[in-house]
Amino acid sequence: MDHVESGRVKRDDIITHHLSPRKCFEDYEVFDKKQDGCVKVVVVPWKASGI
Repeated sequence: MDHVESGRVKRDDIITHHLSPRKCFEDYEVFDKKQDGCVKVVVVPWKASGI
């Protein structure tokens, strides 16, 4: 967290996927199997759908 706060690491470099709450359980496989270059996932409450 210190690296993000200091600007040495950008969140966009770490977070590769944004999931909607409605689909996060079915899309979990992408994270679990590291598909599509997935590194870090966040669930975005206002996101309508998909990865």
